[in-house]
Amino acid sequence: MKLLTRSRRHQNSRTLYPNISDLWYPPEEYVDVSRGNIPNNPVFYCSNDPGTAIFEIRPELNDWITSIEVRINLPVLEMLVMGLGFEDLDLETGNYSYIDIGLNRFLKKKFKEEISYSQKHLYYKTALFVEAFIKNIHGIIYPSMASNLKGWNFVLEKEFADNYLIFNKATVLKVIEKTSKFDFKIKCIYNSTEINQFGDFIWERVNDCDGHHITESIYDKVL
Repeated sequence: MKLLTRSRRHQNSRTLYPNISDLWYPPEEYVDVSRGNIPNNPVFYCSNDPGTAIFEIRPELNDWITSIEVRINLPVLEMLVMGLGFEDLDLETGNYSYIDIGLNRFLKKKFKEEISYSQKHLYYKTALFVEAFIKNIHGIIYPSMASNLKGWNFVLEKEFADNYLIFNKATVLKVIEKTSKFDFKIKCIYNSTEINQFGDFIWERVNDCDGHHITESIYDKVL
């Protein structure tokens, strides 16, 4: 089964997230517009691998991060991949109209556009598109700008996350070195492979981790 990862930065270091709900999608009242959602409409953002999920939260030196790994309990996924053009898929374009080609190029550009917080209104161009299509499929996949387009992000509806995602493990990490946004080192400090009936993590201290480098080649195995 496919494994996906979601990460969250700690507000205070040395304080562990107690429950898996702290790493799930946020409550409606805290949700602003983003690449794949409109305000007050939470979705489950995650990535295809641990390194991409960590890049996505753009950590700073000494930050603590918790990453959870989940399994998809579904044999076949119906996903819409955005951010690719016809040339990326090696398709013959002769049977496509100018409108098809133009829309494809527009969406490819917008799903790869890096947007600052002050210009977050520009996310509506992709968020409204996702909202229109996600009801009929399982989710959207698009390139991760934070990983320098090396990894992929997933947008899953919250109902899908609740019904088909199963906890696999969680790891608490600390950023111990940082050279650039694409090159830093993290260290595992706590690990959990089990949650209780209330969704509480059962944390265990990690004492034998020397650290892992994340680089522009995306990363060495981090979890």
